[in-house]
Amino acid sequence: PYTYIQTNLMGQVVMLEAARLLPGLQHFVYASSSSVYGANQEIPFSIDHRVDRPVSLYAATKRADELITRTY
Repeated sequence: PYTYIQTNLMGQVVMLEAARLLPGLQHFVYASSSSVYGANQEIPFSIDHRVDRPVSLYAATKRADELITRTY
């Protein structure tokens, strides 16, 4: 579990901080993972689908990355 936390959460915050310190940067694109959709059976996935029930720690950290990035 520590690898996912370190790589996904801390790695995302490091990238966000680096981007914040670049004065000319206008956009930061974050591509998440389909894992955030958990056990959702509705295809194709949509950003409008509920994603509050991840099925793995990896998926939970990727969803947390999305939330952190949105609120950053």
